[in-house]
Amino acid sequence: MSEFYEMLKEAIVGAEPYRPDPGGAALEASVKKFEARLRTVRFMAIFAVTFGSVASIAGVVLFLGTDDMASTRELLLCAGLVWFGSSIVGFAKMWYAHMLNHLSLMKELKTVQLRILERG
Repeated sequence: MSEFYEMLKEAIVGAEPYRPDPGGAALEASVKKFEARLRTVRFMAIFAVTFGSVASIAGVVLFLGTDDMASTRELLLCAGLVWFGSSIVGFAKMWYAHMLNHLSLMKELKTVQLRILERG
């Protein structure tokens, strides 16, 4: 075994190998749980982006539908709706990218831990 492998093993499982009672089955279940969480995060992001897009499109349609004598309040309401929807879309995409990165990293760490447990 390489020195890097030993350092990685010690960093993840400690100097004394940690053997959970259920063993590899618990780690495999944990990896599957991360896949389920990824699906949930994906659904939530799709819902938020759809909601934000609908709000933005509604604001644009309302803005284009105003007459020439529309009040400033109406125009600001339409612009605010577009801004609100665009903000939701932007924040939802940033949140999705962050969660995707976080959950993928956690899943990879669990997979490495499972492989180390199987080798050791």
